[in-house]
Amino acid sequence: EVIVHTHYTFSADVYSFAILLWELVTGGKVPYSELNPLQAAVSVAQHGVRPDIPSKCDLFFREMMEKCWGTSPTSRPSFKILVSMIENQLTVIPQEAVVKEKKTFFSRFRRNKRS
Repeated sequence: EVIVHTHYTFSADVYSFAILLWELVTGGKVPYSELNPLQAAVSVAQHGVRPDIPSKCDLFFREMMEKCWGTSPTSRPSFKILVSMIENQLTVIPQEAVVKEKKTFFSRFRRNKRS
């Protein structure tokens, strides 16, 4: 919506949040790095291109990114829903696993299995 200068709402920020999440999952890669800025803008706005999600990405985060990248702004979840999704996911992680692993929260993103 921002690229093509149409009316946009928080849903554009939800899309951007998923780009940031993708950057965390990939260890800091730059999305669309194989394209110049104009090519990336056209690919995203006109062809619905999204960054490839790594195969090792946790299923929860994969699904979250895909929902946030919905083509229609109205199909994307709100931040309130995203917070709820994350909080619900965190409640299924056994506290012992969090303490024993001594890894950062973001280290989960690179795993293919759920903790």
